[in-house]
Amino acid sequence: MKRAVWTFVALTLAASAPVARAATPAEQKKRPVERIVGGDALVEDKGRFKATWVHPDESLHRFNKVYLWNVAFQFRDVGRGHGRAQTESANRVSTPRKPYPVTQETREKFEQVVFETYVEELQRSKKFETVDEVDPGTLVVRGAVMDTIFFVPPRTVTGNTYLATIGEGNVVFELIDPETGLMQARVGDRRDIQPPAQSGDNLRTAENFNALWPHVERWARAVASDLRRELEDRLEKAEKN
Repeated sequence: MKRAVWTFVALTLAASAPVARAATPAEQKKRPVERIVGGDALVEDKGRFKATWVHPDESLHRFNKVYLWNVAFQFRDVGRGHGRAQTESANRVSTPRKPYPVTQETREKFEQVVFETYVEELQRSKKFETVDEVDPGTLVVRGAVMDTIFFVPPRTVTGNTYLATIGEGNVVFELIDPETGLMQARVGDRRDIQPPAQSGDNLRTAENFNALWPHVERWARAVASDLRRELEDRLEKAEKN
């Protein structure tokens, strides 16, 4: 991912309060990091995400706890007319990647499923503890799911749509030292939301609003699993050094 894209991501995260979703309102009354610095000094590295940038002075060896802060959500505005032709017939096999407008119901459900799945997956780690407050030894992880689009029609559209890809979105995570505000690393990429592959067929089962959420949870778990493993790898490497 080019630095220009990361600049857009950083600016979006910095201004993400109106679209941010927290675990509880109480957790967000006090920012765990008042001022974040070091983003411009990040250098490209290799990791589990396609785009991985690390600060030359990163000090991850000091952390054994993780605080998931202020996951932000942003959806692409695709307009009202998009995607209507995809469901002219309930029996029509449809694969065009034309997004539908995202309803408020879809937004709220998506945010809930993604955030809860992130927390659940991070809690599986045996390398670090996931906490709900910041104290010494805590690494702050600020996340976002941005430019999200869906190809599944809302409840108001009748019939089924057959899709190989249900949606897609940019995922990004920033690892921040809460004491200094120094950004230790930033990782992310753009990922498709897809049903499980079916042998011998590029298409999938019929999709509708209710069928969407198991796929979103699977997608969010894969993203969070990569984040957990990325954190575990880097914390283990930091300890050895």
